[in-house]
Amino acid sequence: MTNHERIEDHRGELILLARVLLFKQRIRDQIDPEDLVQATMVLAIKNFHQFQGDDKESLAAWLRRILLNVFNDKVRRIRRANRNGFTAKSLDESVSLIDRVLTEDSSTPGRKAIVEEDKSRLVACLATLDERESMAIILRFWNGLKFSEVGAEMGCTEKAASALVYRGLARLRELLKSED
Repeated sequence: MTNHERIEDHRGELILLARVLLFKQRIRDQIDPEDLVQATMVLAIKNFHQFQGDDKESLAAWLRRILLNVFNDKVRRIRRANRNGFTAKSLDESVSLIDRVLTEDSSTPGRKAIVEEDKSRLVACLATLDERESMAIILRFWNGLKFSEVGAEMGCTEKAASALVYRGLARLRELLKSED
């Protein structure tokens, strides 16, 4: 597998993380998550010689760090007056939102491989959903928010939030079935 392919395997996870970062900072209307990920991928490919890890997890962590740097750079340009920026702690919280649901007890190496494959499929499918649908699913299931809270976070009614979640789940099911 080429370095480019190894990096490309993480696109779905990076898109979800970019969406969460932008949503938490309430600037999703000013920066496109796809642009953040593309800039991250370009930098990663260009600087792959600096990558010192040897496994998928270390590559994912390295890519998350690049994504955070790209994100902070773009936020600095938008909010020059904001000196706080986005912290590594906030990135870790965002990553844990995704990992909390996607990971489970994997006692055997075979089970770990199956869980990792399922995680990759789910992340890739979630990343292809409409941004509002994937965000509603993340808020509902990873943050454990009620539909009314999802609606408040997303600036819509409880009923609209519920519709986003159910429509997103239906599309997610279709995508996962079509991959089988």
